[in-house]
Amino acid sequence: LICYGCTSRTQMNQLLNADEDEGGYLDIPGPFTDLPSSLLEELVQVIYDHKGLPNETLHQLILPQLESYKIQMRSSRHIQTNLIGQRCKKLKSLDFAYSKTIQPMFYTKFFRNFPNLVRINLQGTIIDNEGFDSIGEICTQLKEINISHSTITDVGLMYLCVNEEDDLKRCQQLLSISIEKTRTSAKGVAYLLYYHPLLVKLGYENFSPVFEYFHSPEFIKTTKISNYRPTLRLRNLMFAEDKVSEEGFTSAIESCPLLESVVVHQTDLSNSLLGDLMSISTITSLHLGNSSFSRHTLHFEDGIIPLLLALGQRLTRLNLEKFNKVDVMQIGDLCPHLTYLRLSCVGSYIPVFDLLK
Repeated sequence: LICYGCTSRTQMNQLLNADEDEGGYLDIPGPFTDLPSSLLEELVQVIYDHKGLPNETLHQLILPQLESYKIQMRSSRHIQTNLIGQRCKKLKSLDFAYSKTIQPMFYTKFFRNFPNLVRINLQGTIIDNEGFDSIGEICTQLKEINISHSTITDVGLMYLCVNEEDDLKRCQQLLSISIEKTRTSAKGVAYLLYYHPLLVKLGYENFSPVFEYFHSPEFIKTTKISNYRPTLRLRNLMFAEDKVSEEGFTSAIESCPLLESVVVHQTDLSNSLLGDLMSISTITSLHLGNSSFSRHTLHFEDGIIPLLLALGQRLTRLNLEKFNKVDVMQIGDLCPHLTYLRLSCVGSYIPVFDLLK
């Protein structure tokens, strides 16, 4: 009521029900027009948490100076996106996470309004590949995008990499992308790395087939590079839930000299391959596990202890799962700087302490 200069609910209802030519609430700018983006963003979140965002509130808070906005679930997504598209040309960050009721075709035209976007969150959305064509063409300053659990395919990934009509590369400032649990393949991810070698973070389930593809006849024919050995800036690698080959694992480790975190679990990997990690002096986080209790290819004494002897002094996080036995005293001795330790599905712990003494 105060923001619209009303002294009663009846007066406010008249504004809300007025026709466009009768001077309704849309003609009243409100008291927030001079607030900076940071304060507007906080106001939007506080009001949403307290009472939701009715249309009259959206009208006064979605203003041209906004640089960051998250599409809210308990508010009209149609009104939100209309106001943002009309007013907020300076947006740098836009969050659509889990907005599954928005139609796939909507994004294609919508993203053409925002050439200044640096961060986009499309996690859990239903977006067609043409939407990524718009992002790749228009959002040239994009640095971070989350498209995990979305409907993107390899075609959409390529739209973020290159314009196939003129071979011009796209989104060359991109540093972080998450594509877990999507319909993309190892082939699509391999080309993503080929066109974006400066990526610092790439969220994907299993990098082994990705690096295997770099040596495939199809990749060699397409790129005309017979022995592609990239030097990447990735800080994280994951090998999980699928087959991990010696070629794929070794090639990935050799290509990422700045690794900080390695995840290997729910897969069969030999103790000998873990030795490839010993030369990476930047690793601070390890998550290692076997695929099942019936077949343990990683062993604590033969595989984990030698690795901790080489890396333990630098480790701050350690996660071990599905091992027959684990020696917690050796972990304590070899990893004095751990701030996070998780041991799960372990058959037995040694030494065994007598708690009665």
